[in-house]
Amino acid sequence: MREKAPLHHRVYFELKSRLVEGAFSAGEHLDLRLLAETLKVSTTPVRAALQYLAAERLLENGNGEGFVVPLTREGELHDLYDWMEMLLVDAVRRVQVHPPPDALFLNVPPDQHDVVHGTRRLFQAIADTAGQREISLAVSNANDRLHRIRVAKGAMIEQSDVEFANLVSLWGEREFKRLAHDLTAYHERRKGLVRYIVQQANGASGNASPVT
Repeated sequence: MREKAPLHHRVYFELKSRLVEGAFSAGEHLDLRLLAETLKVSTTPVRAALQYLAAERLLENGNGEGFVVPLTREGELHDLYDWMEMLLVDAVRRVQVHPPPDALFLNVPPDQHDVVHGTRRLFQAIADTAGQREISLAVSNANDRLHRIRVAKGAMIEQSDVEFANLVSLWGEREFKRLAHDLTAYHERRKGLVRYIVQQANGASGNASPVT
């Protein structure tokens, strides 16, 4: 019989999944008791999970307002795209210099019907294949923080499915030099649209888009 994960782990991953997938609006205050009632647990594991999520910068916790889903800010989003770009390009170069055996090369299926989740899987596969734990962890966290943005911006990026399919193809064919170039172009394109992405990401919550 498979043993259940510890309660605090299950609560953490459940709340993280809801948060990353956009179940809560930007700027929303999270009610500790309501979450505990929804998950049918006490407030103790919920509070612990929210503290972990705040440490991962998926929530904000300050100013005496409790836990709040962060608004997307222009400067922060630009820097986050910049950070992800640097991590992925470095990972690709590491794989290029020290290519892994075929059995350890993480391929990603070109699912153009789910670009949001496919992008997450591709970027994590690139990081994990590089064989550098800190890169893997950093990309995982950046993926978590960007996932809600990818969901929110929807079809704002024209031909994102074609763009994604190209990246998957270059990775699968081990065209590392071109992949590094196109990953840079991918992120530069989004950095140029940060103002509009912020408006889209924060719009659903009815909050004004902060500019930093």
